[in-house]
Amino acid sequence: TSLGIESSSQEDTDENSLENHWEHTRGHREATKVENREYIVFRGNAPKLTAAVAEDESDSFQTWGCSKSMRFAAVPFRHADEDLEDDDDGSNSGHYSQTDTFKQRKKDEEVWFATINDPVFIDDYKNTNSEMDAEERKKLLIDAFGSWHNPVKTLIETTPAEDIMYEMALAHKHNASPVFDIKTIMDFERWKLNRKKKAGMEATGNDFNKLNPTTGSGPGPILVFIGDSMMTIDPVLAQGFTMAMESGASVARSIDRALSKSTVYSPDLLRHELGERHVRRERRLLHLLRSTELVQRLAQPNGFAIFATYFVRPLMKLCPDGIKQGVFNFMIRYSLGLTGGERDSGGKQ
Repeated sequence: TSLGIESSSQEDTDENSLENHWEHTRGHREATKVENREYIVFRGNAPKLTAAVAEDESDSFQTWGCSKSMRFAAVPFRHADEDLEDDDDGSNSGHYSQTDTFKQRKKDEEVWFATINDPVFIDDYKNTNSEMDAEERKKLLIDAFGSWHNPVKTLIETTPAEDIMYEMALAHKHNASPVFDIKTIMDFERWKLNRKKKAGMEATGNDFNKLNPTTGSGPGPILVFIGDSMMTIDPVLAQGFTMAMESGASVARSIDRALSKSTVYSPDLLRHELGERHVRRERRLLHLLRSTELVQRLAQPNGFAIFATYFVRPLMKLCPDGIKQGVFNFMIRYSLGLTGGERDSGGKQ
């Protein structure tokens, strides 16, 4: 509700009206705004590569093209060698890893994604009446990436066409902060319902103070956003899923810290802790966004193709590997928030 709320009506300009009172959530409406990155993202899971095909079957990679926003990345997805063993009391006997269905589906794979802004794919995605089927789309994808290094072509070829997902790349313009006033949202929704019921009747006003509040006097539960619901970012440094896992773990740590600081549950303490957590997560997110933007502009600058072709890339080729490795390692550490300042682990380095 907080994200999908419609813009406030202009029919009542009273500063005490509920609609004006609701304007404090403008940031959450802004957080839903996204920008089209103007390229298509393909995703697929290919069978595990054999040692004869893979250059290094235990490693992952990401390769950038010189044009058309082309990128290809892959990472191995490996299952544990053994399933979860039963405890002495047999408590794990019903675990999903013990089922025949899981054991039959359990297989090592190569997870990959590719990006490209070729108009052929963009028009196909936007045209709901497109006649291009999955096999034809896969063939065009192979044509585009077929000349790339091993094992790019193999990964695409061995992935079933119907299992290759594709979508337009979208990124949020803002991140969504926690909502600490769910009760206000509930009051607003109730007010909207009452106004709808009274349509056609004599106007009775919509002053916030005259509205019958919902049950309870507190601000209500807390709504915290993690993963893509907090903010989506370009998959340049391939940290989106990592960010989601970090966010889930940080929420758990914040709740644990709030509960461990007092013998009695304190809603105010929990709200304070979750507010501090959001500040730390914003710092981590800011580091990643800065790094992503820098890498994106250096590798595939929009509108500066000549500069990139005749200056940036030749300079990178002439630069000693030791320097490039050092810069790359620092960039990754910075994107992860490991180069200084507080981390989201309670302020400890």
